[in-house]
Amino acid sequence: MLYKTNKMYKTKFENIGYHLEYYSNNKYLGFLKLNTYNGICGYASRKKYIADNNIIIGKKKIKKGQEYTTQVIAICGKLNK
Repeated sequence: MLYKTNKMYKTKFENIGYHLEYYSNNKYLGFLKLNTYNGICGYASRKKYIADNNIIIGKKKIKKGQEYTTQVIAICGKLNK
């Protein structure tokens, strides 16, 4: 995967997977690991939702009707040469 937005990310890294991160009231709640993802990553992937049901992420909970935000982050491993 080649990142063009930041000088630091102009090298190719082995992609291990993705994290779908959950935020509520601008506080990090946790993540779910995604093995495959075919869309935009990083801040541009942020989406706001309102919970239809109670959502449990680790030990934290998003209550029904509460607003929350998700964001997809790529997990990069070793440097490809």
